[in-house]
Amino acid sequence: MILHASIIGMLWRCPAQVYFRYELDLKVPPSGAAHRGTSYHRALAENFRQKETTRENLSVSNVRDAFHTAWEEGVRSSMGVDFKDDDPGILKDGGYAAIEAYMRERAGKVQPIKGGTEREFECLIAGIPFAGTIDRIDERKLIIDDKTSSKKWSARQPFEEPQSYIYPLAWQQIVGERPPMIYDVATIYDRKDGIVAKTEVIESTLADEDYRWFTEKALPKTYEQIISGLFPPNPAGWHCSERWCGYYKYCRGGETPPKWI
Repeated sequence: MILHASIIGMLWRCPAQVYFRYELDLKVPPSGAAHRGTSYHRALAENFRQKETTRENLSVSNVRDAFHTAWEEGVRSSMGVDFKDDDPGILKDGGYAAIEAYMRERAGKVQPIKGGTEREFECLIAGIPFAGTIDRIDERKLIIDDKTSSKKWSARQPFEEPQSYIYPLAWQQIVGERPPMIYDVATIYDRKDGIVAKTEVIESTLADEDYRWFTEKALPKTYEQIISGLFPPNPAGWHCSERWCGYYKYCRGGETPPKWI
């Protein structure tokens, strides 16, 4: 089995989600917030892919248009989007605000290397096969990962993100040195006086001992669990609710997964 950062993150959050998604191959529509994040990523990628050669950013209106296109394609796809109680219009406006804030505050400070936008990789980490896509590799020999959030990130957050370990280790396999990594976080606030977005750079401060912990302890044990086929639910997590987990109705709600019918 080839692992991805998303699988590791899902397993750390709730092993039962891995069971439903990868053992049963049961796909559920993304939440409204996840769809906004995906649309945001696609819009920024369109900007930076052309900037690799032009060294100029697209206009804000063009990047907004790219976000709109990605948003509409996702909504109209066969999978659709599960907005639940969220207002799609408010979520979409928040995405526009995030795009505008990023283009105003961050885009001019980033220059990806050629081929460094949504750079795909396949490699072995601690002897375990991985594949993935890095949002951006900057000319400063810096890995950049984009995030949208509804609350401010703490400096500790990178230690909880699998990408913080996997992406630098993967790039080290390619170029021979482990680069630093940052998260470009666009925090979207839905206030009474309107929607506001602010960007912030959160540096991953993982040290050598953190990477050793990941490769020598966390990753081997995580892989062992996947191979074992044991995926217990985590009812103590914040995500364990019908609102935040697409598999809740199968895990705790009593519905029978389609693969069992």
